Amino acid sequence: MRITCEQLKARWAFNELRAERWRATYATFPLEKIRQNAAFADLTTGQIAHLAWIAEISRKHHVPDLNKADVYQCQAWTKDQLGRTYTIASMAPDRSSCIPFLSFIACPRFDEPSDPRVQADQIPLETLFVQTEPVIILR
Repeated sequence: MRITCEQLKARWAFNELRAERWRATYATFPLEKIRQNAAFADLTTGQIAHLAWIAEISRKHHVPDLNKADVYQCQAWTKDQLGRTYTIASMAPDRSSCIPFLSFIACPRFDEPSDPRVQADQIPLETLFVQTEPVIILR
């Protein structure tokens, strides 16, 4: 599946605004246009544009990298492929390097609720994982 850059940004905001760890980040945005129980596929063009705008504001340090491409391709990847990707710099222990995802998983957690490892540690190991939206990976 191919999606536009706007759709990518909208999906990013759509998922984060529903996540506990980002609730405070999105609390200041006007979200009344986004129905609480709607699937992304059911959103209108206006709602997608609104979500993309929210991503532009809330993720202003990362969006310029997304804007380098007009279209993104959604692919199924193996754990091995994902493990060989690199994190964004803020996830590295020194906060300025990009490190392999597998190294990131093994690093000590940051004492912050926004650290995805902190959130993952709260999920019981026997819980099935279902990926519903793409993970953004740039060259």
